[in-house]
Amino acid sequence: TDHAAILRWSGTAYAASFFTAAIVAPFWGLLCDRYGRKLMQVRASLGVAVCTALLALVQDVHQLVALRLLTGLVAGYASGATVLIATQTPR
Repeated sequence: TDHAAILRWSGTAYAASFFTAAIVAPFWGLLCDRYGRKLMQVRASLGVAVCTALLALVQDVHQLVALRLLTGLVAGYASGATVLIATQTPR
């Protein structure tokens, strides 16, 4: 209920997915090169959809931050989509 705690936790929850996404981005890029961009886009879409659905079930802020961390781990959609579109469009 403390205003400062609300600001701190909301910032932490918002930043969590971007933090973990930045860490695992090279790994997902490697898998894109190895297994294909379309497959990784499907994987990322499914992972984010599951994590977003699970957000409805959180009971406290710790679970929220944990799910946001997990969302960042399974994400990698935006950069992969940009590369996929760039490789599929004509010059």
